[in-house]
Amino acid sequence: MKPEGSISERASAQKLASKKRAGFTLLELLVVLTIIGFLSLLIVPRLGSLGLAQLRSEARRLRAVIQAGYELSVVEKRGYRLALDLDEQCYWLEVQSEADYQPAENQLFSKHCLRESLSIREFEAPGRRLSDSGKDYIYFSPFGYVEPGRIYLADNSGNGFTLFTVPATGQVEILEGRWDFKDYEEREK
Repeated sequence: MKPEGSISERASAQKLASKKRAGFTLLELLVVLTIIGFLSLLIVPRLGSLGLAQLRSEARRLRAVIQAGYELSVVEKRGYRLALDLDEQCYWLEVQSEADYQPAENQLFSKHCLRESLSIREFEAPGRRLSDSGKDYIYFSPFGYVEPGRIYLADNSGNGFTLFTVPATGQVEILEGRWDFKDYEEREK
């Protein structure tokens, strides 16, 4: 029987084999890079819809604040208004106190500023000028009426939602894209 080598020779051969196997072959690297490429093709387009989801979420939050202002004014029998600061890109509820308005005491309706990628581009109420800067307001009557208003909320990539207040019910309708009062009224016919 022929000896297969000493223990040290076998250990050296195993070390050499493990060193050769420690790295990746070019074929293995290409397969991994191809898989990563295919996954990125599937994932990257969905990241754009993440911005749209944030915009939709902000539109729903603003709708909830407007509807809460309507309900609070009716329940408390006090005037409320939604304050929009188009320069700072913030909004909040204010309650009428004698002849002036003060920020609402409830933390849920305190000043909320939009993320940098989102903005209130326009606000319009019938009988007033179109606002794209400064402060403006939507007024809520304690007798169950909200002033008609149109708020255009958009992101940096051109996606947007238009919010319309429904005067008699205090509801807010959210439409995808930029809509004018005229287009909105024609749509309802």
